[in-house]
Amino acid sequence: MLRRETNKFLTPVAMIFFVVLFIYACQNKRPAKNMNEKEPAAGPDSSYRLLTIANLEEVNSGMKVIAWFFETPQIFELDLKTNQATRIYDLLKEAKEKKVPVNVHSIPVQDKNIISMVLPATENQLIQYNKQKYRQEKTDQIKPPDH
Repeated sequence: MLRRETNKFLTPVAMIFFVVLFIYACQNKRPAKNMNEKEPAAGPDSSYRLLTIANLEEVNSGMKVIAWFFETPQIFELDLKTNQATRIYDLLKEAKEKKVPVNVHSIPVQDKNIISMVLPATENQLIQYNKQKYRQEKTDQIKPPDH
């Protein structure tokens, strides 16, 4: 007799428990987006590299630009015949003059790195870059020990 009354009580409780567990498991763990918040417009993502221009050189009668960056030994090319090439080249020249990094997106083609897009560094990236640069300058001032 006690067993039947216990089963009558446990069956609905177990059903409620499993329904709640199922709903909890199906919920999306990511926070909901604020509908008023705007998405950033084509900003740098993980496919971009923050690089500082070491040198730019026009080759092939001004049809191509070769770019070197301090952060990598790789050589990058920019084909000046493409649509956005003049804007990208101007951005690279300006960044070199100001000695600030840019976000570079490149496409590896055979044994070359072709620059496909360049974006200016964000304010946060510039702050981090300047902090790191300041630390490097301070360590350059440290004299080596006497032997």
